Amino acid sequence: MTTATKRAFVVGWPISHSRSPLIHSHWIKKYNIDAKYEIAAVAPEDIGNFFESVRAGEWCGGNVTIPHKHAALDLADSCDAAARAIGAANTIVRDGRRLHAGNTDAAGFIANLNALAPAWRNVAGPCVVLGAGGAASAIVWAILEAGVEQVYLINRTKSRADDLAARFGRGIQVIEWRQRHAPAS
Repeated sequence: MTTATKRAFVVGWPISHSRSPLIHSHWIKKYNIDAKYEIAAVAPEDIGNFFESVRAGEWCGGNVTIPHKHAALDLADSCDAAARAIGAANTIVRDGRRLHAGNTDAAGFIANLNALAPAWRNVAGPCVVLGAGGAASAIVWAILEAGVEQVYLINRTKSRADDLAARFGRGIQVIEWRQRHAPAS
């Protein structure tokens, strides 16, 4: 008895530019996995219906990108600590009819930082994060979890930086955009 091909996705809007199917299909082929990785172009107003199709078994799970990362977290039945803290999910895995949301952005950032600058933790002083969007949220959480005590958060829109700082609370100082060079001096 053979099993049906598993279907995985990258969901977003727009999404036609995504290279995820090319990348994941390479590994599926290399490791002879009975699976397909597909683009799912889903408008924001249709994301609830899309996740119902995942629950129904049309998909085993997949990756989530803009603008659906917050909705994915809200529509999931459970989530990992990173997704909860960051406030967004970039992966969904189906377990029966339950959806589990995860966020791999923080772990990926720290793994890359550790690989490219292994002594980064030995450098005295704060970290600077430019931006206050989803990636910045993941980076702030990752470096705080790694033990950084002081983060300078700089964003063109101060209110977004203030909101992000308030979410994490500890060790974050918002720097006005016009003062962005001050932390280095």
